Amino acid sequence: MELFPASQIAERLGNNDRLMEMILERNNIIRAWKQVCANKGAPGVDGMKTSQLGNYLAKYWPEIEQDLLNCKHKPLPVKRNEIPKPDGGVRLLGIPTVLDRFIQQAIAQILEQVWEPFFSEYSYGFRPGKSAHDAVVQGKELNQYFRGWWNYFRLTEAQSFLKGLKIWIMRRLRSLVWKQWKNPKTRVRNLEKLGIAHHDAMLCGNARKKYRHMSKIKWVAIAMPEKYFIEKGLYLPGN
Repeated sequence: MELFPASQIAERLGNNDRLMEMILERNNIIRAWKQVCANKGAPGVDGMKTSQLGNYLAKYWPEIEQDLLNCKHKPLPVKRNEIPKPDGGVRLLGIPTVLDRFIQQAIAQILEQVWEPFFSEYSYGFRPGKSAHDAVVQGKELNQYFRGWWNYFRLTEAQSFLKGLKIWIMRRLRSLVWKQWKNPKTRVRNLEKLGIAHHDAMLCGNARKKYRHMSKIKWVAIAMPEKYFIEKGLYLPGN
């Protein structure tokens, strides 16, 4: 399995065309196909099964690829399904077509790689002329491109994936902010500004745990909920 180097993604991701090229790269497409087949799942409105996806792509992939490159691909409606709740009533579930799940998977694989270097301890924090602010700005540039896909899949079978991805992104964002605050005094002061009581802010701010560990701490999570980052212009999957 070949992944794009972080430096290639961070430095060459200059426009949507480049991003789509990365999504449609052969190895990424093969990974997406294998993952969708492994996930299985019910057919969508077109009735296609995951076991049929390989033959379908072998026949129609050049046409699908061109539609994606030209921004002409239109996902099919999701198939509505009602799941009975234990306490009565039903929960509506939307099932995308296998093809649309495959395209979503291909996008998600690159999205995770795009986010990863933004929050690496070495990608921005220790590079001349680079800063954590640069990472957030570049992250904002992805918002518009992915917003349509997240909105499409938010009510579908992919909800659990979006939830997991959002949790991962939130922890990375908190880790980045915690690192920006640098010293205990700054951390305590900023936690208090964000509504954390002095005693709790002192315990948390003076902790010597690693950034990623601190991103999971209760008081850090309370101080920096989703709203904290949304107000800064970031679009999170599932919102």
